[in-house]
Amino acid sequence: MEQELSEVAWQRLRPVYLAARSRPGADFSLQETCSGSAVVLPRPAPRERSPALEARCTELRRRLEQQQYDALVHDITQPERDAAAASEGGLVTFRQQLGFGVHVLVMMGTFYALGHYAAAHVSRNAGYHAAGGLAGLVFAMLMEVVLLIIRTTVPEAAATNGAKKDQ
Repeated sequence: MEQELSEVAWQRLRPVYLAARSRPGADFSLQETCSGSAVVLPRPAPRERSPALEARCTELRRRLEQQQYDALVHDITQPERDAAAASEGGLVTFRQQLGFGVHVLVMMGTFYALGHYAAAHVSRNAGYHAAGGLAGLVFAMLMEVVLLIIRTTVPEAAATNGAKKDQ
């Protein structure tokens, strides 16, 4: 059979406890006094969060919900993501970016060497040799920019033409 506990507020119990303990020779036990009762402690005041923390928590919740949603619709939106990646063009993966960077460096080095070699046959002045090499670098960069523009715009046109042919 359960015994119903009565509740005692700590604000009322504390002065009684302190008065009983202050008497000399008193054999007072708080445990014995409170047996059969539940001590109710005051509720702590709710902590106030700073606006910056609240904004960060809101942003983290939004990101988590977006990640959960993306995981939920991952298989459904695969064709849409593939189409978006194709329409972006350019260098999407790290491997493509690294390959393009190495290609640019090799091409610039080659054109510098060709410009330097050509300028060496035209003049014996070392300044002209460096200027010829720099002209080769500039030419290589211009050619790379043109090739990159062609690479990123032509697939869009080909995909658009292919879609029109399918209809």
